[in-house]
Amino acid sequence: MTTDQFLKDLESPDWPVRAAAAGNPAMTLALLDKALGDPDRSVRAAAARHPAMSPELLDKALGDPDWPVRAAAAGHPAMSPELLDKALGDPYRYIRAAAARHPAMSPELLDKALGDPDW
Repeated sequence: MTTDQFLKDLESPDWPVRAAAAGNPAMTLALLDKALGDPDRSVRAAAARHPAMSPELLDKALGDPDWPVRAAAAGHPAMSPELLDKALGDPYRYIRAAAARHPAMSPELLDKALGDPDW
């Protein structure tokens, strides 16, 4: 697919088309950034799970108002220790749980996660 086709798909009136485009492995970072601004949280969550997400875009996804988007970002393989720490401070426990299960969790951050009052 070309960048023009991805852009066209991201502008579709149908959220499943936009979500499929956001999850396509050939999607560019610039278009993933656009997908993170979509009005539908399913599209934003698909973008947050994208394998090529950058730390900057994961940080943006962690600031999303909808918890499924933040949870998708918190479980992303490219999460840095700094972003995992940010996710552990999320007010919603499912985001903190997703971060706590992350394979890159350091012992220090795991200690912080174990101190969570929700578990």
